[in-house]
Amino acid sequence: MMQHLSDELVFRLAPDMKRRTILRLGAAGTATLFTLGWLHNSFSEPALLLEGRLQPAGRQLMEAVARAVLQGSLSADPARQTQQMAGHLERVSQTLAGFAPHAQAELAQLFAALAIAPGRLALAGMRSPWHEASTEAVSSSLQFMRQSSWAIRQQAYHALRDITNAAHYSDSDSWHLLGYPGPIAV
Repeated sequence: MMQHLSDELVFRLAPDMKRRTILRLGAAGTATLFTLGWLHNSFSEPALLLEGRLQPAGRQLMEAVARAVLQGSLSADPARQTQQMAGHLERVSQTLAGFAPHAQAELAQLFAALAIAPGRLALAGMRSPWHEASTEAVSSSLQFMRQSSWAIRQQAYHALRDITNAAHYSDSDSWHLLGYPGPIAV
């Protein structure tokens, strides 16, 4: 009886896939992400410190993502945009520092995988390093991840976008974009 219900649930989730196939894909995705993260951490500095502070590779990644996700929300003035981005990256670091240690470790693996060429190509479909990519290329890469049939790509996209949005909209200077006047004085 229990086996029948389990098989029925798997069929409803993915009619053309069996439970073993789903488990194998999950295991393969996890192994790939772990291997890419390990390779990067073995041959370069980590993209994220234990305290959640962004390191140079992580800053480059999150700046490129922010420019694509927040396109149209940032100032057109280059000096003001540089200032906005510095504040944004500091808020990203503060956001990451607030995550539980296991979440920080998972994000460190994701950032590490996205910082090296094989991981960036496999997960994001992008050949050039983040700091060299145009905003349009990063935006296309994010859409590739979002629309992918691979759950790991979709999860990576949502993590990058959600962290970016959380950091951006935690700044009171961005509230006007939402029509939010700010908290009511009590």
